[in-house]
Amino acid sequence: MNNTLTFFEKLDILDQVIKQGPTHEAINKLLNLLNDKMLYRYFFETIDTPLWIKPLKEAGFFSNPPEKIKKNDFVEFPSWPESQFLARVASKAPEEVCKIILKIPDTNNPRVHEDFIEAALNIPPDLSVQIFEKEKKMDKEAA
Repeated sequence: MNNTLTFFEKLDILDQVIKQGPTHEAINKLLNLLNDKMLYRYFFETIDTPLWIKPLKEAGFFSNPPEKIKKNDFVEFPSWPESQFLARVASKAPEEVCKIILKIPDTNNPRVHEDFIEAALNIPPDLSVQIFEKEKKMDKEAA
């Protein structure tokens, strides 16, 4: 991707990629565009179809949730666009979302866990109980 493109030119390309849908070509373009944090967040806030789940997982997304950040006397809990997306599409692809959440590495970030619980609340009980069990285990380990 040409580094001389302006933010808004990149945003236009990203919008085209989103409209095009999750193809191999789209994922390749994404990997170049999502180096910009604002475009990264925009992408995950904009997509609303579970068709993106599998290609994103194959491209390495959903594998690195942020940890809490301690800075002097302050603690920051960064949001994770990937988990927010999963929570949003959970009711449309419950089995797929559940499988991904169960494979995501543990994190000490409560914002990510909130998204997992939100996803669990929007899927059938036989699946959500698996997420709740993972969360219960995390809660015990944090105590």
